[in-house]
Amino acid sequence: MLRKFIGGLVFGTGFAIALIIVLNIYFNFFFESMATSAVGRNQTTMSEAPGVSNLRSGFLGSPATYTGDFEISSAGILSSGAGEIKGMVSSNGQPTQGLRLRLALNGQVMSQWATTNDLGEYAISVPYGEYKIDGYEIDQSTANDVLRGLITSPMNPHFSGLFTVSPEAGGVGIDFRFVDPVIKTTQQASYNLNEPVTISWESYPGAVSYSLQVYEKSNPHEYQRNNTLFAWTSRPQVSGTSIDLKAYTQDIKPGYYYSFDVVAIGENRQLLSETARTHSGYDFKIE
Repeated sequence: MLRKFIGGLVFGTGFAIALIIVLNIYFNFFFESMATSAVGRNQTTMSEAPGVSNLRSGFLGSPATYTGDFEISSAGILSSGAGEIKGMVSSNGQPTQGLRLRLALNGQVMSQWATTNDLGEYAISVPYGEYKIDGYEIDQSTANDVLRGLITSPMNPHFSGLFTVSPEAGGVGIDFRFVDPVIKTTQQASYNLNEPVTISWESYPGAVSYSLQVYEKSNPHEYQRNNTLFAWTSRPQVSGTSIDLKAYTQDIKPGYYYSFDVVAIGENRQLLSETARTHSGYDFKIE
């Protein structure tokens, strides 16, 4: 019944609209990958820190996130209506004005776009009915302006349970939180296997510990980073801001390229921030 209701309110669900959505996300993803690939190429001749997160500009997070059951390839566009889904956007705890975004709804449609006001509020127009949020998309151009240098908080939700939008009550949308990333400070682009492999990062406000993961690849321009050095439950947990990687693993190999992620953890085990994610390039090589 719900799918029939939404289907009756959707227009432009044909191939052309679906193609526009897919191409929009693809080009955002493509240009981010191209930028980070360029970083990787530059790193092959650098004598100091590759500093991937320091070299990128604009918004450092992902422009779109969806749950696994959202059918982005066939998603339509939901028409405006008398109801509203409202939420908040903040950057380092302060209201974010001027961010344009839309929501993925009910497994099959994208909402209309909305722009946050000076209080950080957004209000998306929807017909009355029952909804669940399956993700979101952020307009990259506005994000590069108002979220410059930030990432999505690791604690930020991207889906919701069912709720009803009616004349009596609006829908409660996602509250988006964006934060400064953890900044890497590793000062060496390559290491000899016989020497300490020291990786480091800046202290993050409020962090009492840090969790690390290291990725390995045989080619510096590879996109995928599926080969992790640590199982999820055995990732190094440290209180300082640098480690000798060889004190935690002997699996690093000469001729391979490595990148690492750091997650900052607060007093109550909440995740405060993490390093900006990249899909190409590397942080150091083992000679």
